[in-house]
Parts: sequence; C-alpha cells; structure tokens
Amino acid sequence: MNALSILSIVLAAVMNALGSFLLKYASTYKASPNHNSVVYYGIYAAALLLFGGGFPFYAFGLSKTRLSIA
Repeated sequence: MNALSILSIVLAAVMNALGSFLLKYASTYKASPNHNSVVYYGIYAAALLLFGGGFPFYAFGLSKTRLSIA
C-alpha cells in the first residue's frame, strides 16, 4: 500500500461525488421553466465524463492496495 494508490482512490471518490452532484444539478436545471438545453447537456456530459474518468483511478487504486483497506 502506497500513497499513490490511496490518492487514486480518494480522487476517484471525489470525481464520483462531483459527478453525482452535477447529475442532480442537471435534473434540477432542466426542471426550471426557462432552461437552456445547451447548458443542460453540457452539465450532463461533464457528469458522465467525471463518472467515466473516475473509474480508471479507482481500478488503479484497487489493483495496488488490499481490498479490505480500500
């Protein structure tokens, strides 16, 4: 177990949390009566990129540390 693996897992968790927040914000934004669809799809795309981008960090962290610690 090294610092890089722990940092990778923490980064993946932060990216996942931010992606969840953006998905919630996008659903709230779309529900407003005067929403801009370009902004909505931009927020939605950013959320999906955060979810997808966090996966390699999580996989790397899990491969370098014990599962019981991660």
